[in-house]
Amino acid sequence: DSEMEDLFLLEEEPTSSQLQNAIRRATLNRFILPVLAGAALRGKGVEPVLDAISQFLPSPLDRMPPELITTSSSPINKKRKQQQQKIKNQQHQQQQSAVKLGHPLHHCWQWHLR
Repeated sequence: DSEMEDLFLLEEEPTSSQLQNAIRRATLNRFILPVLAGAALRGKGVEPVLDAISQFLPSPLDRMPPELITTSSSPINKKRKQQQQKIKNQQHQQQQSAVKLGHPLHHCWQWHLR
């Protein structure tokens, strides 16, 4: 960013806070992706990784809320309607295939239960 460019052109060394702020700005703008490593098994490097996550990565407050779609033609509503229709069709098929009084299988079940 421009702050780091100015320091480079003036041949000045940036402070650690200036570097951290520049890394955070570049990360939030998706220009860079910080990469760190640690070994959780031995507990080596875990705290610096967690510190970097809190310093450089965006918090939920840094992001805009997602857009909500409330129209009836949204993909979520269409999928929900398809699922409801599928359930209704399955229930209807179950009712159609049920053994009713007077059906030949009904007599078999009566005989079996005796």
